[in-house]
Amino acid sequence: MKSRAFSFFQAFLEAVSGVAEELSSAGKPPASPWALVLVGLAADVEASYASGPATPAMAIALGAVLAATSRKLRGWLTVTLVSAFFAGLVALPALLRGDPGAPLFVLRAVAASSAFTGVLASLGWLWLLRGLEELRLPRGLVWELGLTLRAIPVFARDASRMLAAREARLLASSRASWSVVSSVAGDLLLAGVRRARALQMALEARSFGEPLAPRRRLDPRPADAALIAWALLMTAVFAGGA
Repeated sequence: MKSRAFSFFQAFLEAVSGVAEELSSAGKPPASPWALVLVGLAADVEASYASGPATPAMAIALGAVLAATSRKLRGWLTVTLVSAFFAGLVALPALLRGDPGAPLFVLRAVAASSAFTGVLASLGWLWLLRGLEELRLPRGLVWELGLTLRAIPVFARDASRMLAAREARLLASSRASWSVVSSVAGDLLLAGVRRARALQMALEARSFGEPLAPRRRLDPRPADAALIAWALLMTAVFAGGA
């Protein structure tokens, strides 16, 4: 009989992998990558430290518009609802006590996640890295971030397969399932170290002595003006304490 612990974690990992793949699909972004990255960072910072609900609401609206424009509204909505669930779970004691700052805390967390997910939905992993490159971030940091982003769906699938294998071998009662689930973490860590080492050696063997590609130049588009205007309006609302 399938335990609740295995069912929950397998469903969660499969959902993470599916959403990551949906958001990572690379289409042509509606604006310049550098502009989307800058506006997304500004929305995240201002939504996280807002003194009122107006700035987080504008950040959520920005994420929704970007996700709808890229036809990835379902993935954006999934991430937003999951963020709201976990933020509400963390703030539940304060909400039960009637703390007036607890709803704003939840709104901040949801808004920051929503804005970042909307930017990611409109860019995809490839264009996100290009945007960071256009903003002159260190090449090593961009390269490592790219590897990390590509590994998220693989990591989720490996964890799901390990859980399925552990469940098939489990002969004890369902009470032991939580301890078995927690034991997967060590195997995942070891497997990740081995895979990272193999990847490092493969990359060093194939790109030794290869000249670095020239830096990408900024390429302004008409849509960039609308994005920057929205960011300036959000900054004005944030500075006004709303």
